[in-house]
Amino acid sequence: MKLEELKKLNSAGPAATAGGDFKAAAVFAALASRIQSDPDLVKKVNGVYQFNITAGGETRNWTVDLKNGAGGVKDSAADKPDCTITIGDDDFVNLLTGKANGQQLFMGGKMKIAGNMAFAMKLGQLSAAKASL
Repeated sequence: MKLEELKKLNSAGPAATAGGDFKAAAVFAALASRIQSDPDLVKKVNGVYQFNITAGGETRNWTVDLKNGAGGVKDSAADKPDCTITIGDDDFVNLLTGKANGQQLFMGGKMKIAGNMAFAMKLGQLSAAKASL
């Protein structure tokens, strides 16, 4: 998915795209492709992230595994995440497309982080994916 397509998703309205899916789903799909094409990402991060994405009173969970095997993304909660990030759908898309700053989201209470803060600091490795989105 191209950055322009993600920008269209971001301006499509609050929280949802066609079919009621979260906008974040497209970002996670692009991230999964990036993980497959960049095996070094698993070695660089060496952790499991759980993202709790909220929109319209609903929460969906995604796991980004950058620790086991070749890594990957799945649309469910992690068994044992190293770092759990709770963030709104729009804020997540803005973060990964470079429109929002993670530190500002965290300090503003729009992003909550639990678990190993060292892995939270490596979140920038995922944000670097915006160049290929």
